[in-house]
Amino acid sequence: PDFGFQFLNVWDMSKAIYGYGSGLRQGLDFSHFKRMPVALPPPAEQAAIVHFLDWANGRLERAIRAKRKVIALLNEQKQAIIHRAVTRGLDPSVPLKPSGIPWLGDIPQHWDVAGLRRYWRVTDCKHLTVPFVDEGIPLASVVEVQPFSLDLNRCKRTKPDWYQMLIEGDRRPRRGDLIYCRNASVGACALVETDIDFAMGQDVCLIRSQSQNQRFLNYVLHSPFMEHQLELILVGSTFKRINISEIRTLVVTVPPRHEQDAICDFLGAGMAEYDTAISRLKREIDLLREYRTRLVADVVIGKLDVREAATRLSDEAAPDTSAELAGDMLDDTGNLDKVEAEEI
Repeated sequence: PDFGFQFLNVWDMSKAIYGYGSGLRQGLDFSHFKRMPVALPPPAEQAAIVHFLDWANGRLERAIRAKRKVIALLNEQKQAIIHRAVTRGLDPSVPLKPSGIPWLGDIPQHWDVAGLRRYWRVTDCKHLTVPFVDEGIPLASVVEVQPFSLDLNRCKRTKPDWYQMLIEGDRRPRRGDLIYCRNASVGACALVETDIDFAMGQDVCLIRSQSQNQRFLNYVLHSPFMEHQLELILVGSTFKRINISEIRTLVVTVPPRHEQDAICDFLGAGMAEYDTAISRLKREIDLLREYRTRLVADVVIGKLDVREAATRLSDEAAPDTSAELAGDMLDDTGNLDKVEAEEI
């Protein structure tokens, strides 16, 4: 059964099964399924294949988990640096004062702490259900605001006349604005860094200021203390959403503008290094997954003979894939240890 499971997955991924189906939905009659030809090695070789793939998958899963653990640690470090910068500033010797908020703690003496609406204007989207078209004006909705900077590469689009309705009431986003998610992925926020015309879709709002640094506010909205604040608002909610009035009352730290600019320069340079490392690790995970897919396919359909290799593994204990041991295969740079990589 284990060999059959692996074989049918390979056959499915290679689209071989599609050739036996019919109709627009690619329905496969049971009679066709029964007659589908399969590669059938002897039972002993089936067992050897399953044994080898169990071992190889265990090793690869260890490597993937190790890299995921490093990514999680890098993200935690990023959050700690952002939190420190937007709540204490860059000068460790500056006098502090109580913020009056238990979960925020002390802040620099010359900083303000206030509701968002004191310094920023929050404008809700138009609650319209618009038609989507292949070629049209981009719409920024929940998916597009997940990264720090707005990403319109895969967004939905609408017709120009509907776009005009969506931007009524000074709702046309422009460079430097923030698009904030108030439903589903509550708290996600993206900085607009494009001059192309687009409109807000559903479940987002626009945050704008003429005098404050928008990038600084984006860091504040991505900080751990803001995450804790949102958790307090959403506690007990069946549907994870926040309304415009609640967004306007979110407590934010507000240093003088020149300090906001300095903090953004500091975080921009520092976070770029973390983002590069995380992107590299994610790419390595993708490569390991691609390798695993190719390995399983080659072994199951007989392109790679693993009978001898499986025999050498017969007395070896199955690799431990527990999350606690995920870091065992990493060197100091977060890469797979050279010996482990060669064994894989």
